[in-house]
Amino acid sequence: MKIGKKLILILIILSLLALILFCSGIYFLIKDIKKNSEDFLVKKREIFVLRAKIENLENFEKNYGNLEPDLEKISNLFVDPKVPIDFIKFLETTASSSGISIKIAFASSRAVSKESWPFLGFQLSLGGSMPNFFKFLEKMETAPYLIEIQNSSVQKLSEKKLLTKEFSGFSLDDVTANLVIKVFTY
Repeated sequence: MKIGKKLILILIILSLLALILFCSGIYFLIKDIKKNSEDFLVKKREIFVLRAKIENLENFEKNYGNLEPDLEKISNLFVDPKVPIDFIKFLETTASSSGISIKIAFASSRAVSKESWPFLGFQLSLGGSMPNFFKFLEKMETAPYLIEIQNSSVQKLSEKKLLTKEFSGFSLDDVTANLVIKVFTY
């Protein structure tokens, strides 16, 4: 074989090797670019989510001053389970302003039960006129506490009951009522 043909053959082989190396280099380069662009998109999404969270946090911080009174009202809806004195005073004041007598006793109370929220139970024995009893119920409905009436019974006073000390000062038109209520606690 002549030197010129050998030289052309070697150049062709070297050109093919260079072309293969070039193509494989481009393939790996494109593969790395694709991987880096996917990583870039993931990081970009993470940055977008973080910016949204930061913006929400800044909005919350700006609006917290406006929400604070409402949050205070919400926390006041619940009775302190260890010291329900304010709630008992509320019941006594409401009964007095409604013109009815009241006796308060603890009923069942559960810290956690089938209920989704803890509560205290109270049994109320009430006496007075029917319109005053309705006033009391209306005030209980609009109370600043979360109250649920579990059971209620109302009876008209009999002449026999009027003769007892407990019902002195009442008339035949008056009623006695028993309410079992639960008030939600925190």
